[in-house]
Amino acid sequence: MIPLWPAPRELAWLGEEAPASAQVRTAVAPSLPAEGFTLDVATRGIEIAHADANGLRYAEATLAQLT
Repeated sequence: MIPLWPAPRELAWLGEEAPASAQVRTAVAPSLPAEGFTLDVATRGIEIAHADANGLRYAEATLAQLT
């Protein structure tokens, strides 16, 4: 397992990998808690859903750790 900071509440490996040229799409998700985010990395691309600006920043930092 890759050590991530901050530690995720949940992490699920589904066996997919995004190509190096994958497009990153972002969307605001008001249902997430403050500073929350989800990160979906798949062959179709990378999707970030975030509650606010801090959530987006944390998602981008996590994605940088994975690459």
